[in-house]
Amino acid sequence: GTLYLVDNEKGELWSLFASGNDVQEIRLKIGDGLAGYVAKSGETINIQDVRKDSRFQSNYDQLTGYKTKNMICFPIKNNKSEIVGVLQLLNNRNGGFEDRDEKFLIALSIHAAIAINNALMLQKQISVNEELKIAKQEAEKFAMLRTHFLAQMSHEIRTPLNIILGGMELLKLDLDPHKSEELSELFQMLESGSARIIRTIEGIIEMSKIRAGDYELQLEPI
Repeated sequence: GTLYLVDNEKGELWSLFASGNDVQEIRLKIGDGLAGYVAKSGETINIQDVRKDSRFQSNYDQLTGYKTKNMICFPIKNNKSEIVGVLQLLNNRNGGFEDRDEKFLIALSIHAAIAINNALMLQKQISVNEELKIAKQEAEKFAMLRTHFLAQMSHEIRTPLNIILGGMELLKLDLDPHKSEELSELFQMLESGSARIIRTIEGIIEMSKIRAGDYELQLEPI
């Protein structure tokens, strides 16, 4: 027997089979072969001699080393009546499949549909968890880069700013801004602008630390 699952994205049926110690994959287009026909039509087919059916594809027998004689093929539908798989049984020991075999498959397909649905939901959950894990890693990487950038920005701006402020103090000693109203106003503007840049940098860094959880805020009325 073979259980094929529907791959809607590729418009194919796929299954796995054991070949010695290896596991190989079978894929066929929906509509091709007997299983593909069932996946497309939603009909159950019961064939006593597959060699006489033009829809039968012998290349899968060649791939697996199996010789198919008779076959029953049944669609598996979910609770929305969508075909999610195809169950294919081969070579009944009694020479062919009977009506009771079809009834058995109807009962079996209900349980198979539930199992497939549960497996797909689990697969989606695993996929979502993997995506969340990757997103978390990317966010952590971004947070590290941001912290590094802010630290570097602080260094790159503060260092030349301190040089400017130090040079300004030397100029004040040599020029004595109190003797000139224009010089006094200019030095005040330079000091005010420099202090504003420093406050802005410190504010960005402080906010970054708060977002990163490096600070424990204590709210008090002032």
